[in-house]
Amino acid sequence: MFKLFNCIILGLITLQPSLANSMTELSKGVYFEEIVIRASDEVSFVIETQPYHLPRSKKVEKILADFSVKHHLSMVTHKLEFPDYLGNQVPFKKFSITPIYSLYDAKSFSMQLLEMGIQVHEILKCSKCKSDKNQLISVVKIDPNLFRGKVISSLANQSVSGLATTSEISKSNDSLVSVNGNFFVMHSKLGLPGDISGIAVENGKLLSEAVNNRPALIIENKGKIKATIAHSTNTKIVLRKGNEELDIHGLNRLPNKILNCGNLQNGEFQFPTHDVVCTNSNEIIAYTKEFGPLHLLDKIEAELYILNDTNSSLSKVSGYPSMLKDDETLILATGNTKGLLDIFVNDPKNESVTVSYQVYADGKEISLREGLFIIGGGPTLLLNSQIPLADWYKQGWHISSHKSAIEGQDTTDFESDETLDRSSFYASWVYGEHPRTSVGVDAKGNMYIFAVYGRNPYLSQGMGLTELADFMKSKGVVNAINLDGGGSTAMVVNGRLTGLPSDSKGERKVADALSIIVE
Repeated sequence: MFKLFNCIILGLITLQPSLANSMTELSKGVYFEEIVIRASDEVSFVIETQPYHLPRSKKVEKILADFSVKHHLSMVTHKLEFPDYLGNQVPFKKFSITPIYSLYDAKSFSMQLLEMGIQVHEILKCSKCKSDKNQLISVVKIDPNLFRGKVISSLANQSVSGLATTSEISKSNDSLVSVNGNFFVMHSKLGLPGDISGIAVENGKLLSEAVNNRPALIIENKGKIKATIAHSTNTKIVLRKGNEELDIHGLNRLPNKILNCGNLQNGEFQFPTHDVVCTNSNEIIAYTKEFGPLHLLDKIEAELYILNDTNSSLSKVSGYPSMLKDDETLILATGNTKGLLDIFVNDPKNESVTVSYQVYADGKEISLREGLFIIGGGPTLLLNSQIPLADWYKQGWHISSHKSAIEGQDTTDFESDETLDRSSFYASWVYGEHPRTSVGVDAKGNMYIFAVYGRNPYLSQGMGLTELADFMKSKGVVNAINLDGGGSTAMVVNGRLTGLPSDSKGERKVADALSIIVE
């Protein structure tokens, strides 16, 4: 009610459909556009159910049909198909009831249906308007032919083990524009808060391994800025000495907790699954100085080694150092990987021990050099002007989870003996209207950053992923990636938020941000 009152006072709800655009040049080659879409006041509510497998849908359909007749409402059946982790299309149905002309009635009807065991949610719609919902969208365009600054990614508080708001990161970078970046661990029960889920490269240094098969934004700041979208990324980290090689499973994260999966376990590839934590008790994890204070690892039972880059030697140690030096890498071996590193220690031949970091984008290796920044995300929103919906299951957006999964960020219903149905999660995450953050590139090489605010129907409803992709395409974008969204979505321009983040407590703390720096 408070947000509605504010919106009315501010004049954000109008009596007629409207579209207000304003283009402002923030700096040479950097432009800001605020898009405000307002529906009329002739709105109604729609109650939508979660998707149901066909066998169960028959019972739900009868309950809803009887309910609609009783309350003089209309029921509509929607046939859906969602992919499993192999890409097979699985049929579902969901149902909607309309029209409902007051929020009180919508809430009352929803409670009655919930008591009958039917999961529903209410959506504000305007069926007679050019736009059926309110939207507040911030867009920044960068013309690399004119802009002479930098576009970078940066960790919150310059450390993996920490969080900060996008506003705080923007202030610390003295940036013109900042927007939230990668997906990350939010809760300590799922890993280390601040751990980035997916590839992260800052100024040519790999800080987090890829969730294999996921896309990424690649920015090169050498000379004229160049931004590209990779449809699929992979990383390979290897410890070497002479002819000996040993794969390192993770970088700057807790062992045995892999958010969004996309990892190897016992030689078997664990396909990516969004917002799910996969487990592997047999891992080798590397830590660089960017991880932060090492006391966060104190309770982890592991064999410890320190790699010194200056003299290319590996030493076994009995305890954790407080911090790492610039030329040091801490390596942990857990479970049955213990003892595997011993052959790299005390070599009578005095051979060098090194760690190599390799990044692959769409099958081609990328040189890790100064000025290179990479932010992971997903799914790919546009690939050569098309929505690659058929590929999203490979990137982690599907209706299945893992046998080895523990809790996810948004659900706790995992079991250990079967692959679970996550169709409701998929329907909401992919097609539901939420705040979104995304980045795209047009045919001329211009870079676009989008922040769609949401979860407030009176101010901004948000978008589904396909709707977001279509909107970006309408702005001329040909390749695009989705970044973290929901309560994380926030754009800061000249030190001020351009909209209202959706978390009830205010702007969410995030792991990293994408920033435009004017030189």
